[in-house]
Amino acid sequence: RIIMGFGTLQSSDGTADSFMTDASKDMNLQPRRSDLLRPSHENLLFDVLLPLHRPSGMVLWRDQTPLIGLYHEALVKCIGVFLTLDRTLVGPVVGALLHPDIWPTEGGARRSASSSGGAVGNAAAANTPKVVLLLHEVDTLVSLLSTGKESEEQQEHNLSSFDPHLIPLTLRLCACISSENSRTSERALQFFKNKTFQRLVRRRLNDVGSHFLRALCRCPAGASDDSGSNSLSDGFEIPWNPTVRKMTLLVLKELEGYYTESSSNIGDNDAFDRACEKAFFGGSLLGEEETKAVVNQNKVAKKQATTGTATIGTRPNDSAGTLS
Repeated sequence: RIIMGFGTLQSSDGTADSFMTDASKDMNLQPRRSDLLRPSHENLLFDVLLPLHRPSGMVLWRDQTPLIGLYHEALVKCIGVFLTLDRTLVGPVVGALLHPDIWPTEGGARRSASSSGGAVGNAAAANTPKVVLLLHEVDTLVSLLSTGKESEEQQEHNLSSFDPHLIPLTLRLCACISSENSRTSERALQFFKNKTFQRLVRRRLNDVGSHFLRALCRCPAGASDDSGSNSLSDGFEIPWNPTVRKMTLLVLKELEGYYTESSSNIGDNDAFDRACEKAFFGGSLLGEEETKAVVNQNKVAKKQATTGTATIGTRPNDSAGTLS
């Protein structure tokens, strides 16, 4: 198969010759993604370079060296050259990298069998080193959206072109952040050091903020209910890895600053607490007194977490501190 934007081209009889004939006939009929790149360069990017990310094998399993690692650095540089010519292609390229045919199951991630999108073959096998490489590549490509040399209007245009792909990227990052594998968690959390990614999150904070909050607090979706049980509080977990715990706290503080800045009332210190309530309780499951109690509990938990009292396995309703 040749992947053109990860839509499979169907041939008449499935043979290679007829397939190439059909592809050559329809070359000029394919929808253009870029007005700046030549059609031949665009086809090279999406039909040749991106499918090179598919291999999920290992050179030596004992050394945890992925096959793609043998040429990944040069591959990223080649893709980067095309994207610097047309930065609006960053979104489609990142969307292609998130496709199940390329992105493997990260080791230790909490994923159901149906979440693989029906991928078959090597894509279904866990390959943590490849996931780390892909996270590094996506982080690098996202930084190309804004270099600081363009006008503010051009930067905003580049950022808005990424909007259709921000939610899929957010969901993939949340799966990595909540993973039990510390390597994927650390690399996903490092996205918040990327200035361009920070701008993307700020622009769509109302759409992606709740996903990140639930992933950072490791609260599974659907844990809350209105039956009065403790199913939600029982869903919170603290990462077992000390580095991941520290990075999680730093990202939570970063998100708290985003909500404070984006609030209609600048300096509203309760904006983050309301966002947490909306993310964990749906915004309508608590009364006024219960809301105040949760807000106060979050503030106490944050103070305890910053003083180093957070321990593995504690819950928000325990006496020990935890990440809010």
